[in-house]
Amino acid sequence: FQGIIVRRRSTRQFSGAKVDRQDIARVLDFSHRFASPGPVRYLSARSALEVHLVCHRVGGLDSGVWRYIPDEHELRLVRSGDFRRPVQEACLGQELAGDAACLVIYSADHPAAVEGGGDRAYRYLHLDAGFLGQQLNLACIHQRLGVSGIAGFFDDDWNKILDLTSDQAITYITAIGDAVTDQ
Repeated sequence: FQGIIVRRRSTRQFSGAKVDRQDIARVLDFSHRFASPGPVRYLSARSALEVHLVCHRVGGLDSGVWRYIPDEHELRLVRSGDFRRPVQEACLGQELAGDAACLVIYSADHPAAVEGGGDRAYRYLHLDAGFLGQQLNLACIHQRLGVSGIAGFFDDDWNKILDLTSDQAITYITAIGDAVTDQ
């Protein structure tokens, strides 16, 4: 992993090319494998996080909104359609979001998390989502995919795109795709 960590960089521009479904599956599996239920839990709030994908150009997957079930390593289509424009607008107009092959978005039911985890739940949700985002980043670098975290976004727009209630808080967004190499 040392070489991967040294090569870690945020992608500044995606080419718009398709990414293979198997590459996305490997990235998701690596990122969530050690956060799954079992005798050792690395994350305190992982069970409260929901994982969504918005796919624009992933070979073998319809364009649209997907839900990832980590414990089953399964993707479920929520709604098909072209979400490039709404996603770009929800990410403060950043072209990176619309040009990505897909975006991985973490969300959580904030009131339910606070009820179950107390006043530190909000911090734990964001720490865990950040840890998973870092895992996504390292897995993408290993798969030779471009990757970038997106920190600026409109929460309400994302809730509409993902069809979430107002109690759901977006905790982390990662854009994945084929990077333009002359950055």
